[in-house]
Amino acid sequence: MQTATPGTTTRSGVEMFRNISSAEGSAGLYRGIKPLWFRQIPYTIVKFVAFEKIVQAFYTNIFTAEKSSYSKGT
Repeated sequence: MQTATPGTTTRSGVEMFRNISSAEGSAGLYRGIKPLWFRQIPYTIVKFVAFEKIVQAFYTNIFTAEKSSYSKGT
């Protein structure tokens, strides 16, 4: 829909869903999911690990009391 030349496809998402599923089958609806996963999964892993390391560094170096002594807002 976004990259098609104007006037060649419908602007309705429901109609486009029907066109893709009838022309390519249900596999056509998931055609772009592998590139998305190859980008999103490593990003999410790095983000989670970095967040946990940063929190650990904060509680080691900045907040010197026991972690359970702080409120959730800290």
